[in-house]
Amino acid sequence: MALPRQNFVEQGIDHGLLAVGLRHEFPGAHFQLGALLSRLGWFERAAQAFEISLRMRPGFILAHRYLSRIYARIGRSDLASRHRDEAARLLEMRAPQPMAD
Repeated sequence: MALPRQNFVEQGIDHGLLAVGLRHEFPGAHFQLGALLSRLGWFERAAQAFEISLRMRPGFILAHRYLSRIYARIGRSDLASRHRDEAARLLEMRAPQPMAD
């Protein structure tokens, strides 16, 4: 997480891949990796990372919001709507959320 803040986004991605390679069941690492990949415009890969994160942590509003924007951008309005609606539903029910950086 520190590397991208210092404008070392590619190195942050390398470390994110290392983290999920060492411990696949790490939804926060998949989320961070998705955020970095989307930052570089690698939207399909970012969506994959966010989807993996959501399989492990289904109620993560911020991951649903990222996916809604990514899917809208790549022309998947059906998936964008689904994730936007799920984020709104979770927000309305005040679902507990993990911390995200």
